This record gives sequence, structure tokens and C-alpha cells, in this order.
Amino acid sequence: MVAVDFSLPDIPSINIDNHKASYDIAMHAIHSSDDNVLILGLRLEPSTSLSLANLDNLYSSEESVSRCRFNGYKQALEENGITLSNENVWQIHDLEEATLKTMLRGALTAPRKVDVLLCMSDKIALAALSVAKELNVNTRIVGFDGIHKSAEAQLTTVQQPIAKKGQIAAQMALGQLPYESIQLGSELIIRSSS
Repeated sequence: MVAVDFSLPDIPSINIDNHKASYDIAMHAIHSSDDNVLILGLRLEPSTSLSLANLDNLYSSEESVSRCRFNGYKQALEENGITLSNENVWQIHDLEEATLKTMLRGALTAPRKVDVLLCMSDKIALAALSVAKELNVNTRIVGFDGIHKSAEAQLTTVQQPIAKKGQIAAQMALGQLPYESIQLGSELIIRSSS
């Protein structure tokens, strides 16, 4: 067994430094302590609610790559003097485009303008770009993953070696590589969305 994007005791894992990558992209997107920042996370805690009741029930960094990314965002917010509130952290359970767009329309038409959307996946960020354009809203939007469509949409994102993770995991499972954890690199790709 080989874990990809999470850790299990005594099992090798293939990861990137999600904390550092999310910290770097958040530091790029946040311009001032007055920015209203919304984090759109992927399954941060066991409940199925959209907003978090509190920040005490989050999965651990070992259980969830989303928690690693959240911790990076949180550090960037703190260093920019922005207080993190539960209302500014949403968790996404469904990546279906129509559902995402409906939710994002609500976020981008809220009484207080959202200055920055920190999206834990390019799929969320691409839906956000589409909704922002539809509503003619100027919001800095960043994603995470570096999927092919992110370049076409001019999305600022963290480029991670998705295919290489799978290849290394398969080679390790087949005994072609040493059975040990590996951390791969990632790259901040800055485009016009931010």
C-alpha cells in the first residue's frame, strides 16, 4: 500500500509540501489586512455542512491534504493581520459545476464584497472565475493543482505533479522504487486571475 496526498502509520506516502504551497499562493493573493478572504476548502471536517461551526473539529494534517492547505492559508492570513472567522471558511462536498456555481453566486453577491477567494482546487477556482465574470465582480481568485484548464482560464494556481505522484506510487507498489515516503516539488504559477 502507498498513500498519495495523506499519511498513514508505517505506510510510505507521496506528497508535495501543501502547507508551503498554499501559504505562498495566499501571500501572493492577499494585498492588505483589509481584504475579505474566503477559503473554499475540500472536506475539512466530518460534517456535511457548508460553513464550519467551529475550527476545533477539523481533520488532522495527517488525515487530510485539505488541512495542510488550510494551515498554510491560515498562516498567511495571520501574517497579514487578518482574523480568521468560521464564516470565512466553507467546505465543498460536491465538485459538480452547477452546484459549485450556485454556491459561488451566493458567496460573490454577499453584502460584504469578497476580495480574495482561496480555492483548494482548480475545479472550484474555475467555477468561481466563471461566476465572477457572469456577475461582473472583481475578486482575486487562486486555485490549486495546475490542471490543464487553469492555463486556458489564466488562473493563478499551484502546479503540482499529479501524474508523477501516481506513477511513483505505482512503481513503489510494484517494487521498482524503494518503499519510502517522497515529497515532490510544486510551483506557484501566477496569471491574471490574481
